[in-house]
Amino acid sequence: SNPTEIASVDLGADNTAQRLDVVNGLAYVSGRGAHPDDKLFVIDVTDPTQPVLDADAVVADGGGDIVVRVGLAHIFGGYPEAIQIYNVTVPTSPVWQGSVAIPRKYRERLAAIDDHILVTTYVHGLTVVETTDPTDPAPVGGVDAPGRSQDAAYADGVLFIATEEQGLWMVDVSNPTQPVDLGTSTVVPAPAAISVRGDLAYVAAYLGQGLVVLDISNPAAPQILGNAPGIGGEWLAVAGDHAYLIWPSFGLYVVDVSTPSQPVHVGTLDLPSGTGEWWEWPVVSGNHLFVRNNHNDSTVAVIDVGNPAAPVLVGSFDVNANVAGLAATGAWLLVPDFDA
Repeated sequence: SNPTEIASVDLGADNTAQRLDVVNGLAYVSGRGAHPDDKLFVIDVTDPTQPVLDADAVVADGGGDIVVRVGLAHIFGGYPEAIQIYNVTVPTSPVWQGSVAIPRKYRERLAAIDDHILVTTYVHGLTVVETTDPTDPAPVGGVDAPGRSQDAAYADGVLFIATEEQGLWMVDVSNPTQPVDLGTSTVVPAPAAISVRGDLAYVAAYLGQGLVVLDISNPAAPQILGNAPGIGGEWLAVAGDHAYLIWPSFGLYVVDVSTPSQPVHVGTLDLPSGTGEWWEWPVVSGNHLFVRNNHNDSTVAVIDVGNPAAPVLVGSFDVNANVAGLAATGAWLLVPDFDA
């Protein structure tokens, strides 16, 4: 249980990595170059021990979230903000296709449904962009947010959004061009993070509600199946029969969700909590949980969760990078770097 950095890719002087999406052995990384350039990097990670930088392309107004589908890379960013679309059918030579302006107020997230991109932002709610013709993308629908968006998850045509003021907000996007506001639910009054699997939603909540498991078989009226109170979390990862809640200034809570109606808090692990320590971006790979230290951007902590009732901090490693987020693929952890 001694993780080591096996390889890295030098993105060049003045280049930074921000967000990434991994598709078919290729890591597509949105980033920034020397002012005023934004960048799209394509890295071949088919052999994680020998990643290869396939492309370093200057893009118009990128640097934000990225989602890659059907040979197209959709990148958020710029001032004023927009989605830029690039044809990456030939990954070594991204070709700009088109762009569309999107209102932005932080925490933007992109998701793809068929020929549509769903965009959620902290304040502006949901915008749906049609990309059937990537040279002429256009907003085709949207719903104003009832509150500031914290996190979002998608399942079976419905987008579930955790909001600060109105609890959960549900939007039917089965017809992306005509999203339908299904309303809000305060069964969890202060949700921070959400993960959806089948007819169940797992919600990390403030106000001592801990982890709440919801029945979302009727998306317009989620019902509480069970909850593990007295704990909390602002970040959430669900894997197998366990949910992992990260309270950024404290540590890890592990909840057994094998019986959704009776989730049980089974394990706790204190993480270093000195001045400014802030843990986030939990990612589970195999029997290990990885979390980023936002205070020391280059540090990733490694927690052995092989026995979820007794999680163990087995070490941390410095990736010589300012970690922008974490993603796992197979047995490998991919780390985008602000300063790569």
